[in-house]
Amino acid sequence: MSPVKRFFLGLIFLTAPFVNSAQNDVVDREYIPHYQFWGTLELSQQISQRFSLDMDYHYRRQNSERNRLNIFEMPRWQGLRLWVNFYLSDRVRIILSPFLLSNQVPTSYEEDIREQWINEYRLTARVDYFSRLGTVDIMHRYGFERRQRWDYLERRWHEYRVRYMLRFRFPLKFLSDNTKFTVQNETMINLGRFIANYNLFDQNRFYAGIEQKVADRIFITSAYLFSVEQIPFVDDFAVIHAISVTITAQNLFGKALLSSD
Repeated sequence: MSPVKRFFLGLIFLTAPFVNSAQNDVVDREYIPHYQFWGTLELSQQISQRFSLDMDYHYRRQNSERNRLNIFEMPRWQGLRLWVNFYLSDRVRIILSPFLLSNQVPTSYEEDIREQWINEYRLTARVDYFSRLGTVDIMHRYGFERRQRWDYLERRWHEYRVRYMLRFRFPLKFLSDNTKFTVQNETMINLGRFIANYNLFDQNRFYAGIEQKVADRIFITSAYLFSVEQIPFVDDFAVIHAISVTITAQNLFGKALLSSD
């Protein structure tokens, strides 16, 4: 795909919030603040030159009342994910996730609503395109998800979602040779009749963080995340401020378990 096509495809995703606002002209729309912690433990293993596996456990907590800033007060979301990575070339990577097991609580401060947990099984496909401008690594990510969800009343439904992310990463050599800074923005759009007829726009996430190598093959990334998420089936939005910490272990069993392709 040419740079021009990638630019216009990204532009379509990034203007989704404005399309959604035109779709639902609501005067009394409310933006509800939330303060959260996102923690991730990640294991990444290179299998061969063009094949690798990632597995991670992701956990979120948040404040329990609107004006409280304690980000650890109540559970929000947890999930276990497996990622299968295929490198078609140095610039193109295909990622398949055959499962994601999650248990999440609706984004609400109402106690009766918080008890209405939702489980989810997710199939994900992604295509990453890499490029470089000087010392800056650039990545375009295009994703598609099929989400099978069921709630505490055993009601089941399907949802579909497409995602676009633009990421910039570059070294911070004035700190150390093992420190990198990442800034990215991701927009998600709903598909399918169940939810997209009302909530076309799902959410937009801005992320900025610093990755530091702390030991051989061990990395810690500390980041700030700002997300605007439309609450399903209503006109209100959740405005999320989150502190994110990711601990990554890379190639604990060696750089490649199999011989080079």
